[in-house]
Amino acid sequence: MTPVTESWEAWLYLNAVCERPTAAMWDFVDIYGPVDAAERIRRRATEEFRDVAAQTEARAEKIDPVALRTLGERHGARFLCPGNPGWPAEAFAALDHPRQHGVDHSGTEVGSALPLAPFGLWIRGGPDIPDFATARTASIVGTRDLTSYGRVVASELAEACAGEDIAVISGGALGIDIAAHLGSLSADGITTAVLACGVDKLYPSANQQTLRRVAGSGGVISEYPPGTGVTRYRFLDRNRIIAALGSATVVVEAAMRSGALSTARWAHAMARPVFAVPGSIHSRASAGCNNLLGMYAMPLALTSEIGEIVPTYGFARSAEPHPYDVGATQPTRRPGNPVDWMSEKQSRVFEALRGDFSQDSAMVAWESGVPETQVRRHLGTLERFGFAVNTGGKWKLPERKDRFQQALPLYGEGSPF
Repeated sequence: MTPVTESWEAWLYLNAVCERPTAAMWDFVDIYGPVDAAERIRRRATEEFRDVAAQTEARAEKIDPVALRTLGERHGARFLCPGNPGWPAEAFAALDHPRQHGVDHSGTEVGSALPLAPFGLWIRGGPDIPDFATARTASIVGTRDLTSYGRVVASELAEACAGEDIAVISGGALGIDIAAHLGSLSADGITTAVLACGVDKLYPSANQQTLRRVAGSGGVISEYPPGTGVTRYRFLDRNRIIAALGSATVVVEAAMRSGALSTARWAHAMARPVFAVPGSIHSRASAGCNNLLGMYAMPLALTSEIGEIVPTYGFARSAEPHPYDVGATQPTRRPGNPVDWMSEKQSRVFEALRGDFSQDSAMVAWESGVPETQVRRHLGTLERFGFAVNTGGKWKLPERKDRFQQALPLYGEGSPF
C-alpha cells in the first residue's frame, strides 16, 4: 500500500481499518489528525496506543483507499467524510458524548466495544438525500416479524411523514423497516436506508427492488466499506446511525428482545424524542413497545401526530436558539459563550489559545495546566469543530471567534452518558 497523503484517503482508510470507531480511535485521530493517524496505523507506529494497535492490527496493511473508492464507484456509491459538504456533523455530535464522559449510555466504562461517530459514510444513490443539518427526519423502526397492524401503522406513518416533508430513516430490513420505506415512496416522500453491510450488497435480497427505489430517493447508506458482509453485531452498531440521523425515533412494533429496542436506547441516550406505538397486551410483537411506554418513550396514538412530534428545525444551530439542544438531558437554550459548550478541560485549552500568535502544544499545556498528551487530543477536537487553527504544528484561534462553522456538543451536568 502506498503512503496516505490526502485527507479523503485518510478518512477512508480509518473508516475501513477498524471494525468500530471507538473512543481510543477518535482520541488518536484528534491527537495526530486524520492523515498522520492513518499513516501511523499503516506503519504500525502505534506502540504507545495499545487499544488502537489492537483494533487495527488485522487490517493495517491490507486497506487500499483508492481500490475501495473504485469499488464503491462501480456500484454508484461515493464516500462522505468529516469536513465534506453534507457531512451530518450536528446529527453525529451526540455520539461523541461517551468519549467526553468516560462512560457509555448504560453507565459502564468506555472500552473498545462502544462505537461512536463514524469516520465516514458510503452513500449509494441519494439524489434527494436529506440535509441532516436542517431537514426534518424521523427514524421509524420495528420488528421483522410484524403483524398486519404493524404493517398498516408503519406505512401510514411514513405516508404522513411525506405529507409533512419529513424524511423517513430506517434500516431496509424485512418487516417494519421495509413497510416504512414503501409507505414513504408510495406518497412521493424521501426515505433513506442505513445498512449493516456494504452498500454494494442490497441486503436482504428479498428487499433489493425496494432498496433500489430507496437509492433513487434519499439514498442507501452505510458506515461499512463495499464488500463488507452482514453480522449480528453490525446490525446493532448500525442502529446508532439510524437513531443519530433521526430528529425523533418511533418504534412501531417490537418484541421484548427486538433489535429495534437498541435504536430506541441510542436515541434516548442522545436525548432525542422516542415514541412507541401502543399495542395489545396479548401481542408479542407489541410487548417491547408497551414496555418502552413504561420507561422513557411517549405514546404515538395517531399517525397524523407525526408532524407535531418531529422537531421543525433539524440539527443546525443558528443565531436564534433552538427550544432544546441535541445532546442535553433537559431542554436548554443555546449559551452565548462557546466555552459553555465545552468540557472543563476543553474550555481550559480553548482559553489558553491566542489570536495574535501561535503556540505549540507544550505552551498550551503550560498555560492551561492540562497534560500535553490530553492537550493534543483536545486541540484536534477543537480544530474539527472550527474552534482552533493548526499551522505547521502551532495553534491559534480562528480569525473570527464569533463565526464557528459547527458547534461542540453541550457537556453539562446530568448528561445521558
